[in-house]
Amino acid sequence: MKKYISVLMLCLMVSVFSGTSQGEVFDKSRKGFVLGLGAGGHSTTYKQSFEMLSAEVDTSGLSSSVKIGYGFNEQCAVYYLRDAVWYSMDTMFGEITYVSGIMGVGVTYYFKPTTQTFFVSAGAGIGDLSAPFEDWLTPSTGSAITLGAGYEFAKHVSVEGKVLSTFIEESGVDNETLSFLVSMNYMWY
Repeated sequence: MKKYISVLMLCLMVSVFSGTSQGEVFDKSRKGFVLGLGAGGHSTTYKQSFEMLSAEVDTSGLSSSVKIGYGFNEQCAVYYLRDAVWYSMDTMFGEITYVSGIMGVGVTYYFKPTTQTFFVSAGAGIGDLSAPFEDWLTPSTGSAITLGAGYEFAKHVSVEGKVLSTFIEESGVDNETLSFLVSMNYMWY
C-alpha cells in the first residue's frame, strides 16, 4: 500500500510541475500547490495487548511531518500527509528505534487569509509501526487519525501542536500509540 501511495504522490508532483512554471507553483499564495516540512518533538504512550495481557510504555523523541497538496483558496488546503514519531525502546534484543505514524489525507483550515493567523488541521489514513534499522522486524499497518492546531506567525512559518493516534492489529496483538507532538513547520506556497 505504501508503494501505491508513493507512486500516486510522484505522479501528482510531476503533473503539477509539468503544467506550471516554478513562478506559478510557489507564488506566495496559499491557493495552489503546497509543500510543507516540519520537525519537532513528541511524547508517546505505546500500548500492546494480547488477550488478557497488556503492557504500556511512555517514551519521547523526534517527530517529522511532510505535506504535499493543493490549497483551494487562501484558507483551506488538502494534502497527502506523512507524520511520524521516532522513539527508542529497550527490548530483550537491545535498544530498537521505532517509527509510528500516519500516511493519508490531511486538511488545514486557516482562520484568516493572511499571515499571523491560527489554524486547525485534521488527517486520517494508514497507521504504521516499523523498526527501520532492523531488517528482521516487518512493518505493520492499521489505521490512524490526527488532530492539530497551530499559529502561522510569519509567511510560510508556523508552530503546531497535534494529537496522533494509531491502531494496528496483527496476529491477535493490538498495538496502539497516542502521541502529543509539537513542531515547527515551513510551508512553501
